[in-house]
Amino acid sequence: MQPNAAPAISLCFLSQPVDWAATNRQPVSALFVLLCPTVRVHLHLVSRLVSALRDPAFRDLVRRQAPDDELLSQARRLETAAAPARDGHPETA
Repeated sequence: MQPNAAPAISLCFLSQPVDWAATNRQPVSALFVLLCPTVRVHLHLVSRLVSALRDPAFRDLVRRQAPDDELLSQARRLETAAAPARDGHPETA
């Protein structure tokens, strides 16, 4: 990957869950693949992905293998909600 290439995240659903000795003892049925031009970008995307997976609605969409449009819509909502906090301007309630 070129250093100036755009990063990408891909969500892949496995046809057969795999036992990867997860801490919750549940087989793994979804994989996130991150393509990043630098380690710094990789860590940034991992942080954003972890934040998204803390959201119960997004986590549920992943678990039930929701259609792409639903997953992307929720991911965009989460990104929009997080943008003010990332920019140093916390949202006001």
